[in-house]
This record gives sequence, C-alpha cells and structure tokens, in this order.
Amino acid sequence: SVRMNYNMGKAGTLSANYQRNVIRPSIDYMNSDTLRVSEFQIWVGNPNLASQHNDAFELSYRKQVKLAYLTFAANYNRQKGIINPAYLDPHDYNTYTYENIGGMDEASLSANWTQRLCKGRLNLSFTLAGLYTNYDVVPRFADAVLMVPEKGFGLSTNLNFSYLTTKQWQYSLQCSYRPQTYSFNTISYQKPLLMGSITKAFINDKLEVSVNFYNSLLYLNRTHDTSKFRELQQRSWRRMYMNRIDLSLTWNFGKWFRGRKGAEAVDNNDIELRK
Repeated sequence: SVRMNYNMGKAGTLSANYQRNVIRPSIDYMNSDTLRVSEFQIWVGNPNLASQHNDAFELSYRKQVKLAYLTFAANYNRQKGIINPAYLDPHDYNTYTYENIGGMDEASLSANWTQRLCKGRLNLSFTLAGLYTNYDVVPRFADAVLMVPEKGFGLSTNLNFSYLTTKQWQYSLQCSYRPQTYSFNTISYQKPLLMGSITKAFINDKLEVSVNFYNSLLYLNRTHDTSKFRELQQRSWRRMYMNRIDLSLTWNFGKWFRGRKGAEAVDNNDIELRK
C-alpha cells in the first residue's frame, strides 16, 4: 500500500491511497489429482490456476468546519482473476475444476460528517455512500459456468454515537444500513443493523465491565438472496434471531495506558524528552 497526504492549511487536506492484495489459490485447488466426492460430483485440480489480484484506489478530501470534520472520498476497486468453480467440460455438469473465471469493478462516492461536542466527550458521525458494482466473466469461460454475473447500483449509511461521561462511563451506539450487497451472481438484501454498548472501568481501571447490545430492537431479521443462473433464478429467505446481549468482565494486570484524564485535547508535537 502507498499513501500520500497534502496539507493545504485552512483549505483542508487531500489524500491519495493505493492498495494491492494478492490472494493465492489453495494448494488443494492446484492439485491435479481427481477427487470423487459422490457419484454425481467429481473435482479435478488445476495446476495452472493463477492468483487473484485486488487493486484499490482512493482519493479523499478532509476539512475542519469549526468543531466538525467533513470528508469526501472517491473509491475504485478492481478484482482480477476471481477464483471460482467451473465445469471442466461444458457438456459435463458433474466434473468441476477451479478457474480464474472473471473480474469485478466497483466505484463509490461517500461523504462523512463528524461532530465533536461537550469538550470532545460527545462524538457524532454520519456516513452516506453510493456505489456501482459490475461483475463479468472471461469470454472463454462463458460456457463453463452457469452463473450470470450481477451489476447494479447500491448505497450504504452509517450512524455512530459515543459519549464519555465525567465519571468515565462510555456509551456507544452504531446503526448501519446497506439495503443490498453484490457478489458474483447474487444480490443479498439486508435489514438495518443496530449495535450498542455501555462500558465502565472500576478499581483504578483494573476491572472493566461492558454490556453489548446487538440488534436489540429487531428480534427477527428477515433477509433474502437472489441468485441468477442461465435459464434459472433462485431466491432464498432467511430469518435470523439476531437479538443478543453480552456481558463481559475484564481484569487488567499492570499499567494500562488507556487514556489521559483531563488532557484529551493536548497536542504532544512540541514535547521534548530530556535525560
């Protein structure tokens, strides 16, 4: 990864970021032996299988507006050589192998507003993003896969709230919503997700007690997926019991530099260390 920042003073900050990931295929995928799973399913490894490459580009602009921060970002992600099962023979639907069947392009624009109040103890953050996703199949594998690649527009929102009291009680709440998520030939539809937590430290920060809430207002989370195949469309529904409350107790040994009481806003750039 490579990242560059340019500080324009009161005009804000520009940032550019590039990241490349390489996903190597499993040795099981490249083993040329034949594995008979059942009477109707045979797997054959592909010793010529290549790695999958993911390239991500980001350009962002950040500016402070009084006690708030405004950030705009443009992102482009490219996946090349997606590893997926394919028919070894287009006319034999029982024998599979692994191939680099296609790629994905995704572009997105996002805006974030972060507000600090109550001398920095209260933080509010809201993010809204729009994106376009496009999957494709390499032409020479068009007959070797039954999947029809997906493409389309989507959006996501995220709301974060956190508050630290003078008594060191930490309250956090996060709500996220992404109506639909794209995979190669499937669109997944989700409901809003709600998460919250209450944390307090006792005995000179040795004992930390935390209560976490997951989806506490949605007892039944009903979602569904739509998958496209040649001459076939499959839709599946799921109903998940996602309401959960966790209680955790943590005992910290030794000195724990968790924070600086009364000095949260101090800038340490001018501190000199002396012997």
